[in-house]
Amino acid sequence: MAFLFAPERARPAALGAAVFGAGLLASLLGAGGPHHAHAALGCRSDPIVALSNGLVVHLSATISDAPSDITGVTYTMHAPAGVSVVSVVYPPDPNNIPQTFHFYADNPGGVWDTYTNVATKTTGIGVTATAEVLNLTIFSATGLSNQDVHVHVQQGGQNGDGGHNGDGQGD
Repeated sequence: MAFLFAPERARPAALGAAVFGAGLLASLLGAGGPHHAHAALGCRSDPIVALSNGLVVHLSATISDAPSDITGVTYTMHAPAGVSVVSVVYPPDPNNIPQTFHFYADNPGGVWDTYTNVATKTTGIGVTATAEVLNLTIFSATGLSNQDVHVHVQQGGQNGDGGHNGDGQGD
């Protein structure tokens, strides 16, 4: 997932509010307990990840399928070396779809990758993987179930102003 850095124009207060909001959400929901996907039209899963660099990333998978066909959702995040996970919060899910989150701090500076794999009994189900730095920037990619859907973001794009370019891509 490519989304783990805030645009340079973002105010520190907005980021602080996002971190506070995630902490409040974690305290209300309880960080422990079962981890399940959240149903929406079709199905959607959505863990919230707080990182040691102060960023809060909301990962989600919108799944064009009935919850009964989904056997699990696996999120894998590759972040720059030196970044670590502070907490992962899974909002309540009435469908009880298992979710797994893996984290690796093995990318070069400014490079973020996420891979979302939705396991389904039926192959070829549409999936949209999204990574959002809370209330700031959203990156997404589309793909199919039972395959990794890859979102890639590289800080300091080629737009000449030192901004951030994301190139969501389904693998």
